[in-house]
Amino acid sequence: MNRQLIESAVIIARSLFKLRVEGSYLGILWYLLEPLTLFAILLTIRGIIGSGIEHYPAYLIIGLILFNFFRKTTQAAANCINANSNLITGLNTRPELFVLASFGMGVFIHAFEVIVIAGVLYFTGLPLIYLALYGFVFLIFAPFVLAACFFLASIGVYVNDIDNLWAVLTRLLWFATPIFYKPMLDLPFNFNAINPLYHFITFARDMVIYHRTPNMVNFLCVAIFSVVILLLGYALFRRLEVHFAERI
Repeated sequence: MNRQLIESAVIIARSLFKLRVEGSYLGILWYLLEPLTLFAILLTIRGIIGSGIEHYPAYLIIGLILFNFFRKTTQAAANCINANSNLITGLNTRPELFVLASFGMGVFIHAFEVIVIAGVLYFTGLPLIYLALYGFVFLIFAPFVLAACFFLASIGVYVNDIDNLWAVLTRLLWFATPIFYKPMLDLPFNFNAINPLYHFITFARDMVIYHRTPNMVNFLCVAIFSVVILLLGYALFRRLEVHFAERI
């Protein structure tokens, strides 16, 4: 990916973001409404599901925000090729531009979500200085999310119902990931061990809330996995994109 392509994707992402916000009474708050609503509901019943979790409000909001970034960004990318078929075929625009733009818009929105995390940390008495460490987690989380965007955009050209299918799968993944409950590590089969989202969320919680240094071997393994899966996702996309014009 060259610099011009990335700069074009950033410009489109900003334009998409402004179009979504302009003309809306609540603007960016619409994007935050779902995680904040879930946060309020789950915090209300914390005595049932959050028992024994230290600093549960911060624990909960970090899980919700990270998963929301993953779900919303990948959903936007899943159908971005079909949605921009006229530009791709008519103007001979590179398809990956729209995947990058969808991802970029997700990053813009996520910046406001991080402000929500800061607010919860402040009102629960946790030091905000450790939120700066979240940047290290995001650096290894972002390639994984972008990889998922490339995979889904590639599949979306061939599967018209990718939006509905991905919505179902991410809802199942939401319940399978310890976002609002303690991870159950003593089960015969530990799904969390192969669930990348669990590792990203745990790294963020350990550093931001509990001020613990994550296991560096695990951290590096997840970082390498993110880069490798991104390279594979982009390679698949480039391999299939020559046939996109025939399908859209």
